[in-house]
Amino acid sequence: MEEIKNRGEVVRAVVRRRISVPPIVSLELAYLQLRMVCELIALACLTAHGDVPETTSKRLTKAYNADQIMKALEHLHPDFHPIPGRQVHDQTGKVVEVIPVDEPHLTKRELQRLYGECGDFLHRGNIEQLMKVRRLPEVSEIDTWFKKITVVGSDLRA
Repeated sequence: MEEIKNRGEVVRAVVRRRISVPPIVSLELAYLQLRMVCELIALACLTAHGDVPETTSKRLTKAYNADQIMKALEHLHPDFHPIPGRQVHDQTGKVVEVIPVDEPHLTKRELQRLYGECGDFLHRGNIEQLMKVRRLPEVSEIDTWFKKITVVGSDLRA
């Protein structure tokens, strides 16, 4: 989670235009961080479901591609994706309840979509694609993704 928070700070700096680089570079920086966060979320899901024997297979323990990990986990355990919630603590700090969060959050389908979108943006492709004018995303699109990730990364329930 600490690494996700650190990468989130970079995304936040891009969204708030606090990084002094050309606009295309700031977008690339933000998308790179979002892609890394997708991979970290997928790896966290894999770790959280270590009790499922197949998650310790050589194929999955060597996997880094978020989309591949998510597809494998979905096959092994359809409800593997984190569900955001807010923890309620008693006076001693013990969690006594987790309240479901209704605000928009990153679903497993959206995580896969974001991972693909990041890859499409970061990889220039072949010469034909390089010669085409590509639409640059708005910073608000990055902010929307980041807000959804932040909700998932708050307090989670199994």
